[in-house]
Amino acid sequence: MEIDTAAKSDKENSLTAVNPSPVHTTSRKERIIAGLKSTMYDLGGLDPDQINIQATFLELGFDSLFLTQASMAFKKQFAVKVTFRQLLEETPTPDALADYIDAQLPPSALPAETSPSAVTAEASET
Repeated sequence: MEIDTAAKSDKENSLTAVNPSPVHTTSRKERIIAGLKSTMYDLGGLDPDQINIQATFLELGFDSLFLTQASMAFKKQFAVKVTFRQLLEETPTPDALADYIDAQLPPSALPAETSPSAVTAEASET
């Protein structure tokens, strides 16, 4: 019985020739915004996907009690001092707050995360 080695090597070559999956890296600011949205969901019940990061906290419907709780939660979450006044005046939007937190964190905080994209079906068939 003869084995078709040419067909076998072609299949092996096609499996090894598959390019590695692209890697998606989220920026530190994106991770900060995701954390802010998660905290806003926990405190106020807003769906993170529905939070407009350019809207002010007041436009998002958060009152002074929420902002007081949020400032403490953000400080605990990121180890960065965030005051009630900052949330009203200096960093009144989630986007502005993320910029502030990003600037205050040391470079080693929240290192970049990478996640490989889905592996192609061809590569998983072995």
